[in-house]
Amino acid sequence: MAPPRNSRALATVRMPAVHAEAMAGETAALQNAVRTLTKQNRKDNTGFAYDPKMDEYNSFCNHTCPPSDIHSKYILSADKCYRFLFYQSFRNKYSRGGKRERNGRASSAHGFDSNDYDKVVRAYAGYSRDVDAGRLETVPDPENPIGYDTINTYKAVLFNIWMDQVNRGAMSYAWGLIFTSLSKQLVEHVKQRKVRIKRATYAEKLTHEFTPFISMSQVDTIENAFWEHGK
Repeated sequence: MAPPRNSRALATVRMPAVHAEAMAGETAALQNAVRTLTKQNRKDNTGFAYDPKMDEYNSFCNHTCPPSDIHSKYILSADKCYRFLFYQSFRNKYSRGGKRERNGRASSAHGFDSNDYDKVVRAYAGYSRDVDAGRLETVPDPENPIGYDTINTYKAVLFNIWMDQVNRGAMSYAWGLIFTSLSKQLVEHVKQRKVRIKRATYAEKLTHEFTPFISMSQVDTIENAFWEHGK
């Protein structure tokens, strides 16, 4: 019995699908090899700057995501990006404790502090409500906030996490849908805050240094006041 006339056409259709699947698997293996080489050959300073912050992100996800959220717990989203960067922007600087090696990776001596995260989030949510209600004029700055370079490093870490998740097929959102205009506004706030605090500190320093000279111009008034008070 002769084979169907379209059997050769069916074989032609099936072969590319099998070939494409094999190519996709091979491409994934090549991409993984490059990621591994990149991590192996990066400079030590890069590891010291990035690895602890990636650990902080993972700990942040463990703290803020429900235990049942197993499959998407660490997948980056616009909300996770904003809340993680918000905490870093409004916490106080970590105390200097140095770095240590752990399983071949740099690890921070402090790590993500879940209690401090809850404290900062509650405080600034409360400040916002107080300003809206007229109980507070402005939202206060942290006592010892991080600078622009630090928040920019956290942003770079999140970008690397996003890129790795996209390459592994774990997510398909564009970076602009993760790092939104709200997150950009947050990073810009940290940049401008440094300038504002620096100017305020400089003005306060000038006032303190010139106070004796201001007082000297009021010597006669001060003497008269003492004289009148002594009568």
